[in-house]
Amino acid sequence: MKSSVLHISVTSGDDPTVNLDFTARLTDRLPNLMPTALRRRLDHRAVDLSSLASEARARDYAPGDILRFVEGAQVVHVWLE
Repeated sequence: MKSSVLHISVTSGDDPTVNLDFTARLTDRLPNLMPTALRRRLDHRAVDLSSLASEARARDYAPGDILRFVEGAQVVHVWLE
């Protein structure tokens, strides 16, 4: 595993509303780590968190973006570091 930290950040404008850090080993559980309301919104927009986690695993959890989703003033950013 190349990365050690999985970051999940949600900002609204300049204000952070969610800022979570997990061990990178939990990337495969990404759908379960997302706050429920946010997961529902992403599902509604056809964002497949399980597929994104699988893609990260296929890249051996290399550092970099997993998801960057913008909806109005809200930005969801998930990345490995």
